Amino acid sequence: MGSRHETIVYLLSALLFLAARAAAVDAEETSNKLLNSHYDDGICLETHDRALELKFNYWLRSDWGARDLGDSVRSGTDEDSGMDFELREARLLFNGVLFSKIDFAFEYSLSDSQPNFKDVFVGLKDLPFLGGVKYGHMKEPFSLEELTSSNDIMFMERSLPNALVPGRNVGIKVQNAGFSDKLTWALGAFRESNDLDEGYQDVYHLTARLTGLPWYAEEGRKLIHLGLSYIHAFNEDDAPLRFEASPESSLVAISFVDTGDIPARDADFFNPEIALILGPFSLQGEYIYTRIIAADGSDLDFYSYYVQSSYFITGEHRKYKKAEAIFSAVEPLQPFNPPRGSWGALELALRYSSIDLDDEWVRGGKLEDFTAGLNWHLSKSVKLMFNYIRADLSGVGESDIFQSRFQVIF
Repeated sequence: MGSRHETIVYLLSALLFLAARAAAVDAEETSNKLLNSHYDDGICLETHDRALELKFNYWLRSDWGARDLGDSVRSGTDEDSGMDFELREARLLFNGVLFSKIDFAFEYSLSDSQPNFKDVFVGLKDLPFLGGVKYGHMKEPFSLEELTSSNDIMFMERSLPNALVPGRNVGIKVQNAGFSDKLTWALGAFRESNDLDEGYQDVYHLTARLTGLPWYAEEGRKLIHLGLSYIHAFNEDDAPLRFEASPESSLVAISFVDTGDIPARDADFFNPEIALILGPFSLQGEYIYTRIIAADGSDLDFYSYYVQSSYFITGEHRKYKKAEAIFSAVEPLQPFNPPRGSWGALELALRYSSIDLDDEWVRGGKLEDFTAGLNWHLSKSVKLMFNYIRADLSGVGESDIFQSRFQVIF
């Protein structure tokens, strides 16, 4: 695809062309094409007939925390115990719809560690049977927690099984929903890429996800979500696969478990998912099983899973997007406004997660995390998070991490 700068030029040129076409309307249609501006979880511009819709978002996360990794864990590494503050991430997002049928997104992360593009795609929407088709750099349809925005997950970081999840890659995806959006399906073909400007790996994925809502009541205040995701990875020339994970904190720079590079012929990933919402109470879990056929013929099996639960003591419930089968931002019943006696939403959360990267000649290690959280949702756009993590690295020792986050989205 070329360098990052070439990618930006090509994609922006395409968008500018489409935007110019959208603006070039006949004089008699002008009254129906004037842009309206408003705020709806972002700055929105749209024509009266919704043929052109543009949206701009910015979000910021800043983290503070303290960690005690223990002597056995720190041994032989440069990592130490202590306190840290970091700008976890700032992102810019520009997305929209052109001609009522073409959707697009540009999402750029300004994180200190590695600024890069996230979502960069164009697509067609509302197609018969297929629903939507997207092409570009985007998330593969795999894992409920991964597909839920990092703005809207229950804890500051995703769980340990996320180490086995491919995340974003370059490819094409079709996705649709039926039966009043109670059934969704998605299918895609992808090629692994570290980032949009860092070239590609010789690993190709066929990815699929199927979800259903056997019970949906009170406009999502009560529901059962069931899902199943699958990936088959084709590796050309025995391209290496590698899985690694640290405790569920970005303040820990080292990996606690790590398979190292595994020359592989192919691999399969299986991911059942379940979620239950009963008003202010929620329960969610996923299990990821990964089977790798190594270049030497070894059959390697890795496992990881999590179970998490939360309860809103102020009466809210987690929001669910039916057409996408993911969770979205919490809306406090009474947004933060002390003069009126309203303080937002308070959510208590617990999680247990585990990952096992030991099998045959691969000794990647085993890690368990116990996490407790308190989320203070001041509004739909502003949130304070507090997490305590006890990480148990099998055969090595335990670590304790306390971290907090301020998050704002506009």
